Amino acid sequence: MMQKERTNTIDVESDSFIEFVLNISAFAKRHSKNITIIATIIILGIVLLTLRQQRMQSKKADASVKLTKAFEKFSEAENDWLDSDNANTDQLQIVEAEFQKIFQTYKGTAADQARYNFAKIKYYRGEYDMAKSKFEEISNDKSEISLLVLYARVAIGNCYEQQEQYVEAIKVYETFINSADPNIDMPLRDHVIELAKLSQARCHKKLEQYKEASKIYKSLIAKFEKNLDKAIKDKSMELMESTKSLLNDLPISDRPSVTNLGADIAYDTFVNYLKAFHEYKIAKDIKGGLTTAVRKKFRKFETESNTFVEDLKQAQKNKVEGRISTALFYYDQAVGLSFAPSRAIYEKALFESNKFQYSQN
Repeated sequence: MMQKERTNTIDVESDSFIEFVLNISAFAKRHSKNITIIATIIILGIVLLTLRQQRMQSKKADASVKLTKAFEKFSEAENDWLDSDNANTDQLQIVEAEFQKIFQTYKGTAADQARYNFAKIKYYRGEYDMAKSKFEEISNDKSEISLLVLYARVAIGNCYEQQEQYVEAIKVYETFINSADPNIDMPLRDHVIELAKLSQARCHKKLEQYKEASKIYKSLIAKFEKNLDKAIKDKSMELMESTKSLLNDLPISDRPSVTNLGADIAYDTFVNYLKAFHEYKIAKDIKGGLTTAVRKKFRKFETESNTFVEDLKQAQKNKVEGRISTALFYYDQAVGLSFAPSRAIYEKALFESNKFQYSQN
């Protein structure tokens, strides 16, 4: 009986499915013309979208190639222009026309880069209003804040400076500095901001507003030295991390004891680690208790650590003796001066600040 009911159920479901298929078939026959039109439109839309994407990709690639070629010519022309003994105005004009054609023909990143270099050429040639106009076209694009946009905003201030409109230049720099979003994670962003601050100080100096200029110079110096201290701390912490693998290779009962002085004086703690490991290695060498693998790790750690310590000592020694450029060379060897403000901005700010102090005495 149950088998018969199951069979009837299957038959009913099968009949329902067949009826559904027949209804679909009948609907398709009645509306075949409309369905064909809709299908054709969909297919045509897909084809057109694909072709449009291909054209866009092709145009983007074409713009990139032309920009690269123009930029190569620009680099050569720019070097010639900056070399007063070998200025080639004609070459600069040719590249200027190529950049103009690119940003008039294309859109997007390539166009903005071409527009920026076009504006730089106008700046070199003293056509500051035209340069300013093109820099503003890039600057006013709020859709995406790129590094190029930041440089363009500083360049607008540079144009006002060259026109000796120092009050306007200060306003441009001030607006840029205050509007820079600290939450934007962008490589070199802070370098552009510090560059604007240095330019702002330069304008104050031109206006004989020495106290305002001095205040900015001191802030740049303080920020550099603060970031330098942080870089030394970070490097010390990084090297201390290397000691963990060394400690793990040693018996727990045999590990050297080191007092951690805290993160605020990480370098002193690191030096304590280095001294403790060195003394431990000497003691083990006398007793012959280090394996070849552990000895190799110790040697690598000591080489890197001793180089860091020696570079830092040389940097501090030269700084105390007033040889700032040499000190900065060793600091760069020790931790890498990749932070903002840059080394060049720090040296300029330090020079101007010291000069102001001497003039006051």
